[in-house]
Amino acid sequence: MDSNLRNLIEPKVAQNPGKSAVSLLETGQEALLARIALIDEAQYTLDLQYYIWQGDHSGVLLIERIMAAAQRGVRVRLLLDDHNLVGSSKALSTLAKYPNIYIKLYNPYGGDTSVQFTKTMTLLGNFSRLNHRMHNKALIADNQVAIIGGRNIGDEYFDLSQRKNFVDLDVVTLGPIVNDISHSFDNYWNSNWAISAQSLDSPVVATEKELTKLHMQLQRRLKKLPPLPYSIEYPKEQVLRLFKEELGELHWGKMKLVVDPPGKALTDNTEPTLSEQLDAIDMLPSTEVLLCSPYLVPDSETFANIAQLNELNVSIKILTNSYDSNDVRVAQYGYTRRREQLLDANVSLFEYRADGQYWRQHQAQSIQEIPIGLHAKFGIYDRSIVWISSANLDPRSKSLNTEIGLLIDNPAFAQQLHQWFERNTELANADKVIKFNNKLFWKHLNAQGEEQMLTEEPGRHWWDWFGLTLQRLLPIEEQL
Repeated sequence: MDSNLRNLIEPKVAQNPGKSAVSLLETGQEALLARIALIDEAQYTLDLQYYIWQGDHSGVLLIERIMAAAQRGVRVRLLLDDHNLVGSSKALSTLAKYPNIYIKLYNPYGGDTSVQFTKTMTLLGNFSRLNHRMHNKALIADNQVAIIGGRNIGDEYFDLSQRKNFVDLDVVTLGPIVNDISHSFDNYWNSNWAISAQSLDSPVVATEKELTKLHMQLQRRLKKLPPLPYSIEYPKEQVLRLFKEELGELHWGKMKLVVDPPGKALTDNTEPTLSEQLDAIDMLPSTEVLLCSPYLVPDSETFANIAQLNELNVSIKILTNSYDSNDVRVAQYGYTRRREQLLDANVSLFEYRADGQYWRQHQAQSIQEIPIGLHAKFGIYDRSIVWISSANLDPRSKSLNTEIGLLIDNPAFAQQLHQWFERNTELANADKVIKFNNKLFWKHLNAQGEEQMLTEEPGRHWWDWFGLTLQRLLPIEEQL
């Protein structure tokens, strides 16, 4: 099947037989433009799988581009987790009636009244099933190029928010690995857990009047939103040029897709989970492990793995959120309770600052005072193998949510990500946690550029004591 994307990448693939390629999408702007480029260049198929899709600038813009793709004959399949779609059933059912657009919801709460009260009552009645969510993030264009990683669809993931933005990472990938990503999408799409959004309403094609109304609603929505910190309305030719530049940064190597089965923890599933697949891979490092996880709640198995690495004298460094930067307070409580145990296990801990300076250089000046939080999820092993995924180091990612990730064997790419880790763990970007004489200290850089040793945890308030106490009393460890 001939296509513009295939013609663009086929010469590169031919020069690297048996290998796949990745290019790091570091800034929010380049991550959004890469998605726009793939949507605009697709000629046959677009498959999109996301945990969150916000109705803000980035979300509406990408929907508009998707509608334009469908108009020119591209088959669009959009698979969304139902949990975050509060009150969105009408909009989804209307969009699902758009020609060439097909929408499914993962593990929906049920019914055509998908509003918060109904969802809450349904959750109370069937918590064990509905607590399992699809956390995967993937975009595949013409089965030629894919984007996977940590980013959902929302302004905060693309440095567009006026409230808080996320430091995040994902990758553009091409080559044989894209077939595996497409196969994974098909497995989810065809599973019993993916329910057509058209079943929420009449499964007929929208009338011309309905389509016009939908376009007008999107335009009104965009006009009501605040101005953007950077331009996203580039000519198609410029977007494609920027995407070609991104493809110029390719790293080629052996790759392996690791993904949870669609029915993970929901049925008597016999397929191995993502965690079990990773455990079965012989990738025991010999010198160094660098981990980045925004939500860090290690379990007994994690500590056993750390103990094994200690026996081999492997250096372990972990970057996670601080109280100031974490957007999920309960996850921070889970981490805080295990922090000293991690330090006792010889783990070097870095807590990301909400005013981290390295990320500021990537942002538009108008938003450089807005707090930031860490959302990137990856590991680097012996500076040669990279794991980049949607999964956090917590019980929820391990046992409840479905996840997806790539194992990438390429020392040059590992070195690029290693430099990112080193920059973001400098004191201007993260506090280093130290334990001395059974007390915790935070090595911190103040506004004057002076190093300090803090005895009080930055960002923690007196009321957090109640949250920590409550978490100790309630049996919610596996929910974090």
